[in-house]
Amino acid sequence: MTAPSQLVNKSLAAVSLGSSSSYIDALLPSGLSAETVRIVSVSKDVDAIMALGFEQVQAAIVIKENFEKLEKINPDVVKNLHILQEMNPIPYPKFVVFPKASQTDLFIKALKNIPYKEPTKEVLKFFDITGFDAE
Repeated sequence: MTAPSQLVNKSLAAVSLGSSSSYIDALLPSGLSAETVRIVSVSKDVDAIMALGFEQVQAAIVIKENFEKLEKINPDVVKNLHILQEMNPIPYPKFVVFPKASQTDLFIKALKNIPYKEPTKEVLKFFDITGFDAE
């Protein structure tokens, strides 16, 4: 496979933060959509890479660092894989609440104040949270 357009009607593993087709479309390379690719939802990047490595899917969308990490840990799994296209990162989903929700400021403050350093950093990275950005 040499171009993303070859993924039409193929399966692709990706970590999904929701079932919205607009979110899934934002993950996909230009020219592909949730309508043209069969998405296999996985819980972690490593699951997507493993599904690709064991030929359960034809492609995977993963964070480059996780691909490189697995390459160091188990080179046999990724030796026949290659990066087809690097994409721009997409923003994490927004924190939304009901209009009458109370004490949301406490929740936002807690998120903003989570120290992104060891040992918290390791726990957050397990969930593929690489930091926070507040608007």
